[in-house]
Amino acid sequence: MANIEFYFDKALNIDLIAETFQSAFGQEFNFEIWKWRFLQNQNDDKIFISYIIEDGKLAAYYAVSPAIVSFNGKQQKVALSNMTMTHPDFQGKGYFKLLANELYAKLKENNYIGVFGFANANSHYGFRKYLNWHDLAMLNIFKTTPETFRPFLIREKEKLVFEEYPLNQVTVELLKETSVSDNKIEVNRDLNNYFWRLVSIPEKKYQLLLTKNENGEELILVFKLFGNEIDIMEMFYKNRQGSDSQQLLGGAIDYLISIYKNPINTWSSLQSDEHLF
Repeated sequence: MANIEFYFDKALNIDLIAETFQSAFGQEFNFEIWKWRFLQNQNDDKIFISYIIEDGKLAAYYAVSPAIVSFNGKQQKVALSNMTMTHPDFQGKGYFKLLANELYAKLKENNYIGVFGFANANSHYGFRKYLNWHDLAMLNIFKTTPETFRPFLIREKEKLVFEEYPLNQVTVELLKETSVSDNKIEVNRDLNNYFWRLVSIPEKKYQLLLTKNENGEELILVFKLFGNEIDIMEMFYKNRQGSDSQQLLGGAIDYLISIYKNPINTWSSLQSDEHLF
């Protein structure tokens, strides 16, 4: 029987994590991102990682990242399934299922109500078959380019005002009192979490685009330049009245295309408000 250990009981040598990551994925391990994700997480002081050491190697590893989600105004603890890996020398032993279920039990003991994630094509089968995960939605990629975008659909775009800022400790304050959706389930979005997730993240430089109309509505896009393209990572509304929301988003995209001349990407859940836009 494999000996399962937990990071909150016995810290794991990060070099072992890097060695297994390299062996499993053939990529360099990013120490700074790992420290940011787990050691600096704002939502819980406890680090939820289960692992198995065998023959001096990190045989298998399962980690989740704490998050706070509001359900109809009541805050609940959930966890983002963040990194699962098995060293090639130990595959086929069922360690993935074993580690996950043991970690889920510890989360439940600590009043976590669920685990969520964004499974890729490689992991989706295992999460469904072995961990009883349920599919909630498809996460779609949207893309437009300077050649395919249709700015003529934007009404009165000359009345829109645009302000662009680097995202830093000062400008993150612009995200106060904004909303993402009218839905009753949303991730906690206080300023501490904004700062941790968007400003303090290593090696990523996000920017803000504030778009206003004459009715006092505001849209804030958080975006980054990625190679020769732009990725829109977040969108927030302030004083949203409904009918003009799509026009604000269209105007903001038109602005980004006209300034940067780059294709633009974003991701959206099928059930989200912005999916219709």
